[in-house]
Amino acid sequence: MSPWVWRLVIAFFAMNVCLLYRNAGDLGRSMARETALAEYADTLEADKVELKEQLSAVVALSKRLQALEANRQALTDTLKTLAAQRAQYYERLEHENAAVRAWGAEPLPADVARLRERPAFVSAAAYREWLSTPDAVPVASEPSQAEPGLVAAD
Repeated sequence: MSPWVWRLVIAFFAMNVCLLYRNAGDLGRSMARETALAEYADTLEADKVELKEQLSAVVALSKRLQALEANRQALTDTLKTLAAQRAQYYERLEHENAAVRAWGAEPLPADVARLRERPAFVSAAAYREWLSTPDAVPVASEPSQAEPGLVAAD
C-alpha cells in the first residue's frame, strides 16, 4: 500500500477516535441530565402527593366550617325567634291587663326616683356627710314633700 493510503487510514481512524471521545462526553452529560431529570420527577411526584393531602385537609376544614356556620345560623334564628316571642308576650300582657298597663305608665314614687338620683360616693366619709344633711333621706314616719297627700302609718 502506498503511504498516502496509510495516511488516509490513520486520519480516518483519528477522526473516528475524536468522534467516539466526543460522543462519550455527550453520553456522560446525557446520563447526568437523565439522572437529574429522574430526581426532579421524583421530587415533583412527592410534591404532588403532599399537595393532594393538603387539598384534602382544606376540603375537610371547609366542610366543617360550613357545618359550623349552618349551626350558628340556626342558633341565631332560634334566639331571634325566642326574643320576638318574649317581646310579644310582654306586649300582650300589657294590652290585656289594664293594671299592668297603668303600672308601666306611672312614674316612679318620689322616694324611689330619688334613690336613683343619689350622688356617687368616693368614700364612706362622703356618704356619712351626705346623710348628715337635713333633707338627705326623709324619716320613714314623715311623708315626703313630693307626696303631700300620703299619711304615715302609726
